[in-house]
Amino acid sequence: MRSMSQICLLVFVFLSSLNPVLAEPKVELSFEVNKKVSAVPLSILARIGEMLFGATQTVDRFSVINGVAVDAQDNIYLTDSEKERVVILNKEGKALPRGGEIGRRIFKNPMGIAVDSRGRIYVTDTILNKLFIFDKNGVLLQSLLGDGTERGSFLRPSGVVVDEAQQRIIVSDTGNHRLQIFDLQGKFISFLGKNGNREKEFLFPTFLAQDSLGRTYVVDTINQRIQIFDKDLNFAGKFGDAGDILGYFGRPKGIAVDAAGNIFVSDSYFNVISIFDKERKPLLFFGRNDSGKGNLYVPMGLAINSQGEVIVADSQNLRAAVFKVTW
Repeated sequence: MRSMSQICLLVFVFLSSLNPVLAEPKVELSFEVNKKVSAVPLSILARIGEMLFGATQTVDRFSVINGVAVDAQDNIYLTDSEKERVVILNKEGKALPRGGEIGRRIFKNPMGIAVDSRGRIYVTDTILNKLFIFDKNGVLLQSLLGDGTERGSFLRPSGVVVDEAQQRIIVSDTGNHRLQIFDLQGKFISFLGKNGNREKEFLFPTFLAQDSLGRTYVVDTINQRIQIFDKDLNFAGKFGDAGDILGYFGRPKGIAVDAAGNIFVSDSYFNVISIFDKERKPLLFFGRNDSGKGNLYVPMGLAINSQGEVIVADSQNLRAAVFKVTW
């Protein structure tokens, strides 16, 4: 006859077989960048041109990095707010030949950034209260509106995503506690949300992300949660709350979703990145309040490249950090 402890063990094993424990991902630092020097090979003619015309392959040290995006080639785009520019790196974190930054003398405080399949670059500016759109060569195409509370106007806009499937641009209108929606030509369509803490209400929403199903994830920062909307922008769920343990937030800011649906959220209060699975169950967090290698200090925007690497805007360490995640 089995003892009670043996029976309990058998029950535990049986229940575990019904709900297998997910393996924790392993996170390792790939590299950090606080200034960049080109490692991209130049042809002999390009090198001669560089000597003759003084073209540079370096960009000076970053200031505060807030937003981050990647394009189809895994190039990295960073909003360098205090130096009023966007910096562009290749996937190894090196400068691209004859380029690497845009927006000087245009921006005042660039914040959120997105890149579409055509290579167009979308940048919000929290001081100018505008969304700027550049072509793939960094030529300014248009800027959307100015400051205000009217529909289609912005007050300290931050996050931006380009939803090409639905032919629209979605912007976090942070100071107005709402999302603003435009078509791809920049024409105002509608807005979503108001000041509050119920479903479809926000308190200073910041960064945005989309998943492979077309769902939009909104970092509802001061409500300390993430809200999710389906492809028709209907409310589809939420997760997170105020707290200092895994699965809770202090001041969430950046967000990204990988190809498998795993969700990454930066917390600028606790200086960590939290990882959730596609069912929104918390898995782990990484980072700490430190300037040491692999640590984070006020992390902001996030992006994930085609290899599943997580690029973090490590804002107060004045650098970008790239982490490899192994599942």
